[in-house]
Amino acid sequence: MASGAIVFSYLYVTTEIPQPEKIAMAEKTTVYYADGTTAIGTFGEQNRQIISCSTLPSYVGQAVVASENRSFYTDNGIDLK
Repeated sequence: MASGAIVFSYLYVTTEIPQPEKIAMAEKTTVYYADGTTAIGTFGEQNRQIISCSTLPSYVGQAVVASENRSFYTDNGIDLK
């Protein structure tokens, strides 16, 4: 039992968790020729485009809420299910 706790503690301390701010803002980089219009290529781990939440359809927010707590709008803050 003690060895399991030691292993868990070691893994807990040594596991690096990336900061959410760095992940959320990761975008691809586009490199252009000297003319500024012809793209050489794009680089990056993610092919993302950051958009405003107001541009998303309303059902996207409703789907997120439903996936977390189906009775969010009807319960009193506590869902025992």
